[in-house]
Amino acid sequence: MIKQEEKIFIESLYEEFSLSVKAMAKFILDDEKLAEKPLSLTFRKIIKYRKIFYRVEKIDVRRIVVVFLRSVCFVFLRK
Repeated sequence: MIKQEEKIFIESLYEEFSLSVKAMAKFILDDEKLAEKPLSLTFRKIIKYRKIFYRVEKIDVRRIVVVFLRSVCFVFLRK
């Protein structure tokens, strides 16, 4: 994919998953203010590993987003 298509794809992922990612982060961390940072770090991981999303089915995209979120949240819980 070219850069513009990647940007549009990432933006569509953000629009689709940002609210649910924040809600899951809030649930895992049990803190409203702390849930903002995992949201941004999760989407940084999505941008970094964006090529993974082109090879998977639509249903697996949500699973990958959740795996990224959980890994970020567990880092926060360890601190």
